[in-house]
Amino acid sequence: MTTQTNANGKRTKEAEKDSPSKKVATEKDSPSKNGAATKSKADCNHPEPIVHSGPLVDLPVIDLYFGVSADVLYETILDPKKFGEATGMPGTGDGKVGGEFSYADGWCTGRNVHLVPNKLIVQEWREGAWPETIPSSTVIYRFAKSATPDHTRVTLTHIGVPQTAKPLLEKGWYDYVFNPIKKHLKDDKTIRPPRTGANLCHVEIPAKDPERASKFYADVFGWDVSKWMETYYGFTSGPKDSEWGWVDGGFPKEESEPTGTKSAGMIPYYGAAPVEDYEKKVIAAGGKVIEPKNKKVWGTVAGCLDTEGNKFYLYQM
Repeated sequence: MTTQTNANGKRTKEAEKDSPSKKVATEKDSPSKNGAATKSKADCNHPEPIVHSGPLVDLPVIDLYFGVSADVLYETILDPKKFGEATGMPGTGDGKVGGEFSYADGWCTGRNVHLVPNKLIVQEWREGAWPETIPSSTVIYRFAKSATPDHTRVTLTHIGVPQTAKPLLEKGWYDYVFNPIKKHLKDDKTIRPPRTGANLCHVEIPAKDPERASKFYADVFGWDVSKWMETYYGFTSGPKDSEWGWVDGGFPKEESEPTGTKSAGMIPYYGAAPVEDYEKKVIAAGGKVIEPKNKKVWGTVAGCLDTEGNKFYLYQM
């Protein structure tokens, strides 16, 4: 069967019609009707299956660095046996174009659509618990050499998943795939050390107009902002269970500093992937992009000013 994809990796109707990865898992190796995992899956490293529905959405792009060469990482992800050994999700299938694969006794299945050795993997992908009415999603891995020797940059794009599956999959790619692979490959070059010490629990962004500032950050980053006191607007940023943690803060009205004092001149970096989309949000919300998107060794950044003249960076790993 010939599968066709468009420039963005989305499947055409011809490809979707008879995709082998659309087959529904059998009763033997699929979740039970009440959503519990079968005994054969109990020892596999994967999330509990959930019956999903709703419109199809795309996950945020995942952008990571590994302290191993591209060929090692490519083979670990493509070869079902190596992938299973690295992630704890036993796999079957082959790593050829058109080859089908299955992991964790059918928890997820799919097919390799397009391969460029050590550079690109495009797959049809679905959970075994998805009903037949939900089409297979598209997973795209891109591999690129990092500026640091023997390091590889990997970006993952996951297109067309049920909206109800988005939170689980977004976190699951880290917890069940990339973090276990780092550990399996003994990649101690890019693994972050355990977090220790006191938390940065509150940060303040000075504002000439606190209400205007709170609206800017809500519009650009989706922060939960509200009026905490008569002259003080506060915010809560990011999900608590994200890789980067979370922090609360506020927008105090800017006042003249007493003689002989100086506030800390910190420049914050905000998670923003893809950076170019957030540059547009900054401008639309009344801010300025003063250093357009550019690549650094540690990621992609763009320098900006908010409505109050405070400098910050948009950051994509």
